[in-house]
Amino acid sequence: SNISFAQPLRTRVMQGGALPHIDANPWSEHPLDVTRPYDKERWEPKVRVAGLHEVRPMDKDRPVQAFFALTDCEGGPNAGGMGCSRDRGFYQYLQTTPPHGRNGHWGKLTRVYPKPGGKQLKKLAPAALGAINDAHQKALEAIEYPAYRAGDVVVWMRETLHAGPKDNTSDVHSARCYLGMLPDNTLNRHAVSRQWAKLQDGEQAHGRACDRSEKATVG
Repeated sequence: SNISFAQPLRTRVMQGGALPHIDANPWSEHPLDVTRPYDKERWEPKVRVAGLHEVRPMDKDRPVQAFFALTDCEGGPNAGGMGCSRDRGFYQYLQTTPPHGRNGHWGKLTRVYPKPGGKQLKKLAPAALGAINDAHQKALEAIEYPAYRAGDVVVWMRETLHAGPKDNTSDVHSARCYLGMLPDNTLNRHAVSRQWAKLQDGEQAHGRACDRSEKATVG
């Protein structure tokens, strides 16, 4: 679940919205192999291996993402809701570029900045890098924040660029409950079993980057 506090509480507790991102990896194997369990030992070593995160596949198959709205939202970037980009070809475009926007500190998502950086992009010619920057800016400018009512279900594809609110000046603490919507397959059964085991052990279901060493090794 998620609550976007309204002002002035939002500023008081220093809450910020999720930065623009995609909950998928454009540079991992496609389509995702859902017939086998996720190889956690290979893809999530206790000591991070340089470059591994750039090509790491997702640990679950979630083609559709959604949330159940618990409050009304008037729409717009400053109303406490969530925005999605209308640039439907952006994910496919990223697949034609060198990996970027990937970092173990952020978890499994792909961040999208107006002017992305990283070792891979630094190798490009200025014209090629400029084209990538333009594509990022276009996708970011296409983010729209829809209005919805309490009880609505908002759905988007996992390849969609989306972001949290820039602010919440609506006088309503915006609340939503995110839904899993996982197809029944081997990959997802394995993912859910790992989460269940963590809950039984009194741990949080989702792992955090801060729980492991971030010292990179060349592999």
